[in-house]
Parts: sequence; structure tokens; C-alpha cells
Amino acid sequence: KANLQFTSGIQKAIAEAGEEDEYGGLVDHKTPKFNAILKAANTLTRQIELVKKNLSPCFPPFWSVETLWLTCVAAVCSKHILTEIGNDGLSLDASNFPTQLLLDLVAWIESFREQVRQQFPEIVKITKDDDHMFQRLENIEMKELMKGKEFDNETAKSHLGRVTNVLWNVKKLAQQSFLNWTEEKVDEWLSNVYVAEHQHAQTNEGLLTTSLPEDLFGLAGVQMRTIQSRLTKKSSVLVDAVGVVFNKMKQKQREMRDTRLGDLEECCAAANDFLRMVDQCEAIVDELLEKSDLTEESEDYLRLFSDDLCQCYTSDAVFAAQRIHKFIFEELENDIGHKMFEDEWELQPGNDLALTIVRTLEDWMEDVEVFMEEPMVRKAVDGLVKATVNFYLKHLIRKSGKKGGRKESCFENNKNAMSRIKGDVDKIRVYFEGLVPQFPALRRVILQEFKTISTVFGILWYADDPEAGEIEILFPDVQKTVKDINITKIFVGDLYHLVNPDGEKHMYEVFAEHEESLKHLHIHEEIVDKHFEDPDLRLSNIIIATVKQSTRRRPIPGDTLKNMGLGGMGWFGGGRKEKEETAEPEQTPASEDDGGAADAGDENADDTDGAGAADENNDGAGNEEKTDGE
Repeated sequence: KANLQFTSGIQKAIAEAGEEDEYGGLVDHKTPKFNAILKAANTLTRQIELVKKNLSPCFPPFWSVETLWLTCVAAVCSKHILTEIGNDGLSLDASNFPTQLLLDLVAWIESFREQVRQQFPEIVKITKDDDHMFQRLENIEMKELMKGKEFDNETAKSHLGRVTNVLWNVKKLAQQSFLNWTEEKVDEWLSNVYVAEHQHAQTNEGLLTTSLPEDLFGLAGVQMRTIQSRLTKKSSVLVDAVGVVFNKMKQKQREMRDTRLGDLEECCAAANDFLRMVDQCEAIVDELLEKSDLTEESEDYLRLFSDDLCQCYTSDAVFAAQRIHKFIFEELENDIGHKMFEDEWELQPGNDLALTIVRTLEDWMEDVEVFMEEPMVRKAVDGLVKATVNFYLKHLIRKSGKKGGRKESCFENNKNAMSRIKGDVDKIRVYFEGLVPQFPALRRVILQEFKTISTVFGILWYADDPEAGEIEILFPDVQKTVKDINITKIFVGDLYHLVNPDGEKHMYEVFAEHEESLKHLHIHEEIVDKHFEDPDLRLSNIIIATVKQSTRRRPIPGDTLKNMGLGGMGWFGGGRKEKEETAEPEQTPASEDDGGAADAGDENADDTDGAGAADENNDGAGNEEKTDGE
């Protein structure tokens, strides 16, 4: 009876086969027979409930009508399915089947297995080392299911176990093929979405947005709803498919994020968009869960995939919000960068440059507070505090490489310069502290970042008056901020050189005494995903970039700069080549002009002349010219 109905169902399904696959645009007529087989198999599976309720009560219990029907359905359906797949179901060539049919096959096998589980829970325990999994499935005859006039339940259970295992292996093959196809297609349409032109808009409140979230999750929603519609409500395949989609969305977001941060307004719009993408993601997951009947474990996995993607979007929103500093300080660099710490800054009363920084920040913040969501504005201000401190310190250590000889300070008057620095810092800090009532958490950031400037001020103070105390008490604070012993060494040395070039080499000697203990201060630092960290907000990166631009010689072993990734610059600052550092003395004889420069490893270099520091008139330029001649 089952075989007859199955054959009839196949013929009917072939006749009614549609022309278009609603998932992936594939056409049914490429595999009409297999499509018809699955439709007929679904019909027989649905009739199991009918047999239980209406047919079974009409027969004696020893006939086991329900088991008999289930066994016949298993035999008939598995035979046709395995014939179409080939190789006894041990492998599956996905290219021969439309994606729709792979999903339909998975759904039918899951539905059939559930029917077997309800009838015989003990035979659905599939394990990796099950011998039945890879055995060739033999057809079973009706006579094999009978013991005289009674139905043989044990033989039926054994056959159902083999069928279930073999079909479950087919299900895994079909599932993996579908997931591979999904991964490929999702990557394709995600690329199209991100590079497409998106509508730009401004809300009534002034928030800047684009249509990226709607475009992105509009497509993602269609894909996931279609997948869900073809599977059973309990299918864990939905969770796996959502995991593939969300993982690809995360990868593409990481790959394409920076393309959306071209200027300040784009950063504001991106921060808002990424936050809205969190809402869109959570909404889709809630919808999928509402329409499914997943196990608690599967729901947890689905939430895990969702949380991971949402965390990526949230962190990228913060990154975009803080990225506004780049465009604000590019403007400041053009306007006042060349004036920072020059003679005019030191000699004229007032703190005009600091006030220019404050006014520029105020002007931009008026726009940012309108363009960006309030939580992201607070994150943006956090970034501006760091960027302001870095901007100030960058130009301070740049000053160290511009002027000053072996003995003279880089300033006309150290006391006046430090007073001016204190005034600048006070005015900038007052501005940010004025924002604390609006953003209370900002106080912590201010304390942390301005502590760095206080430490720098302390180093300058000790350098100006070495008898005032022990400068080494400030080394740990610098190391905790910079987190790299070689960069810390260079940073402290350049600061010392600003006010006391003659004592710089001695400072390095003092530093060396504490170097081993300093190295361990950041060992337990939390590991941060560099994708979410703005490199332009790390003071260590600012220091490296500034050192690369410097041409002054430093009384420091060459391996320190090599460890910073700056090649063989040795004592000489930027631009020297490693071969010059290691040249033999007779090949590059010291002259009076170059201050008696010695090889980086010479322990007997003259302490008085700064171990080869360029003299004030030369300022490194003559040494570069001599290098060209060499």
C-alpha cells in the first residue's frame, strides 16, 4: 500500500512541479524526480499520524500496524532517496541538486527521524562509532517482518535503526552542502550591499544616518526566513545557517568598516548606523525564535551567534564615534601645528594656542551633539580627551628633535616654558571638566589621560633640577601608559633632552638600572582586539611616528630603536642606515663637526658632548649631509 501511494505521489508531484525555486532562484525541472520523491515522502510521513489515530485501532494489537506502516515508509522512501543520491548515501554531489531540495531533504529526514523517535526512542541514539552508519542499506521484504502470523517488532526496530542512521548521514551531507552554499552566497551579497550607494538622511532631531542597516538586514532577513520556512520548527539546521550568516556578516563588517569613515559626518552616520544594526539583529533573532520550537541548547547557540555579531557592531559604533578626532586634529595640525612650542609660544603672554584647541573642540562638538546618538557622543568625547593629550605630547617631543645642542635647553627659559605648559594644560582640562555634568563617566577618562601629562611635567621638572628628587619614581607611570619598555625609554629620554640635553645620557643609565622591573608592569594587560582599537589614540604609536621624523642623535644603544621597528638608527635618530651604525671607525672618522660621534657600542664615548649629539648650529642637518657624502 505504501509503495503504491509513493509511486502515485511521485507521478503527481512531477506533473505539478513548479518552475521557480523560491530560494536561490533555481528551477525544479532540473531534478523533477527527486523533488517529486521528497513530496511523496512527506505525504507518507504525514499519514503516520492518520494511521495512529484512525487505522491502528481497527486491528488487533499484535499486528503492530503503526510500526508496520513506519517500517514500510522507511523502506520505500529510503530506497528511492538513496537511488537518486547514489553511492548508498555515503556521499552527496551538491552540484546535482538545487539548494531548495537540499533543505527539503534535510527537513524530511528530520521529520522522519522524529516519528521514529516517538515510536522507538532507544533506536535514535546515533553515535560516531555506530557500525550501521556506513553499512550498505539492504532492502527488506514483508515476509522478513513476520513471525508466522505475528509482526516481528525486533526485526522492524533493527531495520528502522539502520535506515535512520543511513538517512541521518545523508542529512549531514546535505546540511553541510547547504551551509557551504550559504556561506558563498552570503559573502557575495554582503559585498554588493556594502559597496552599493546608500541613501543618506538626517532625522528631525538632526541625527545623520544611511540606509545600510535596512539594506543589510532586509536581505539577511529574507534569507533566514526562507531557510526557516523550509525546515521543521525543531531543526537545529536553522541555528547552523544563522551562525554561518552572522559570522559572514561579522567578517564583512570588520573588512568594510573603515570605508565608511571618510570624514566627520560619515563617522557620525556610521556610529548611528552600527547601533541600529544591533537593534535589527536582535529583532530578527527574536522573530526566528518566536516561530521555532528549538531546544534550550539550540536557543543558547543562536543567542551566542547574535551576541557576537552585536558586540562587533557596538564596538565598531564606538570606534566610529571616536574616529572624529582624526578630522578635528587634522584641522588643528594645519592651523597651529607649526606654532606649537616655538619661541613665540614661549615668550608671548597668555595661552593662545591652548585656547585655539579649546575653541576648535567647542565648535565641532556643537555639530557632533546634533549628528550623533547621545551614548556615542560620550564615547566621542572620551576619544577627544585622549587625542588632545596625544596631540600636545606629540608636539612637545617633536620639539626635542628640532632644536637644542649638546648642552643647551630646547627652550629659551625652562621655567617660563614649564609655566606655559602648565597654563595650556589647565585651560584644556577646564574645558573637558566642563562636560562632566553632561557625561559623568568622563571624569575617569580625564583623570587617567591628564595623569600622563602630569607625569610628563614631573619628568621635565626633575630634568631641569636633577637635585630636586629621583626621576625614577616616574618611570612606572610612563611604562604603564606606553606599555613598551623601548618606547618608554625613548619617550623619557626625549623629554629629558628638552630641558637638560647634557644630562640625557646619565638619565638613560639610571633608566637601565630599573629596566628589568619596568618590563613586568604590563604583563597582565588585558588582550584587546586591535580591530576595535584606534591606533591613532595610542600614545606609543604617536611616539614612534615622531621618532621616525626626528634627525637628532640619541645617546642610546642602537638595539633600542631596532626593537621599536625603526631599523639601525642607533644613536643617530631618523634616517641613518644600519651599515653606518656598524661602520669601522677608520671608515667614518669622527670630526669636530659631528661632535666626535662614536659607534653605538662604544662605552668610552665622551659624556660631555652627549655621546655624539649634534651641536646646536649643526642640528643634525650637517650629519645627514655627511652621510650622503659617505
